[in-house]
Amino acid sequence: MSGATSAPAFPSDSVTGFVQSVDTGSRLTIDEQRIRLWGIDAPDRDQACLDGEGQAQRCGEIARIALDVITRERRVTCHPVTSVLTVDPAEAAPMRCTLDGYDLNGRMVMIGYALNRAESAGLYTATEAQARDRQMGLWGGVFVPPAVWRERKLGRR
Repeated sequence: MSGATSAPAFPSDSVTGFVQSVDTGSRLTIDEQRIRLWGIDAPDRDQACLDGEGQAQRCGEIARIALDVITRERRVTCHPVTSVLTVDPAEAAPMRCTLDGYDLNGRMVMIGYALNRAESAGLYTATEAQARDRQMGLWGGVFVPPAVWRERKLGRR
């Protein structure tokens, strides 16, 4: 057995359809099913960052728009990573999604508007490093990682 990690197997409850709405760069809705793109974390809509020239930008909204543009009028297939039955109905189901044969979750990391999450067991680490090296998206400026930003927003340090 090699030391390589792999993503969890997909349960059989998949969702396929056109995206109805995009809430953030890592959350969307298909057929009334709220979905969180598993293994990645994108800024919330109201998170701000600095661009390469030090100018404030709405990076959360830019990440949301990027996911919206990528998925607009295209069929997306999402596979639950954990059983949808174990997910709180008020929460978005963690899923890996594909679009035109590519990993949509990884695409958001590749363009620099989402970060690898620890839950992915390193699946997107190399992709994130490439985006950082190429100064794509968030990496072209200065930002606080989304999870840290949320903690600060909620008053947790």
